[in-house]
Amino acid sequence: MTALLIETATEICSVAVWRDGVALSAKSASEPFRHAAMLNVYIQEALEAASVETTELEVIGLSEGPGSYTSLRVGAAMAKGIAFALPAIRLYPLSSLRALARSAYARGWSGPLISSQGSRRDEVYACWYAHENDLKQEDIRPVAISVHDPALKAFVAGQEKVHICGSGSLKIADALASPAMVLHEEHLPTAAYLGPELEAALTANRQAADVASFEPLYLKPPFVTVPKKRSLL
Repeated sequence: MTALLIETATEICSVAVWRDGVALSAKSASEPFRHAAMLNVYIQEALEAASVETTELEVIGLSEGPGSYTSLRVGAAMAKGIAFALPAIRLYPLSSLRALARSAYARGWSGPLISSQGSRRDEVYACWYAHENDLKQEDIRPVAISVHDPALKAFVAGQEKVHICGSGSLKIADALASPAMVLHEEHLPTAAYLGPELEAALTANRQAADVASFEPLYLKPPFVTVPKKRSLL
């Protein structure tokens, strides 16, 4: 199985080519929020580096979110465009936070874990798992939550050790200030981290998404600001 993995849920735009459990190539931005400008370029470069033609692709694994409204739309538009152009390709939306947790457990971490993605002000997107087996539970879904929310405090309370990973980890650690927390802010993988999550979806015989109706997991509306410059009209 040859797949194109597209990551636009996090601040760093990333693409990888995945085949039979191995990342053949990966390309990531060196600056945040370069999705609209660079996604198409990274796809071309990743395919060239892996010596894979677009016609060889069988699956697209797309980070469905949560994350920035704009960057998620960029990823979804690109994935849907490729799928419409090559109808044999199947589109699999993948939970970014569950994929992050799966990659963390694969590194040998164990026990309670919070996977997170930064959001505005004192909020994060987060999922938490008591142990690795919780990854099989589809009803554990990401939430947009304040770092001061009692649910996060209750999950950490009484634990000897809780791993926290992702771009929202520092916010959570600062807010909860628990000695049980083990911070892994550096665990910000490239799009290749979506590969094991895609493999799990295929093994579970999950249905591919309907390309026409698919929408990313936004969780929050777009953040719209009022222009500071005066209109010419």
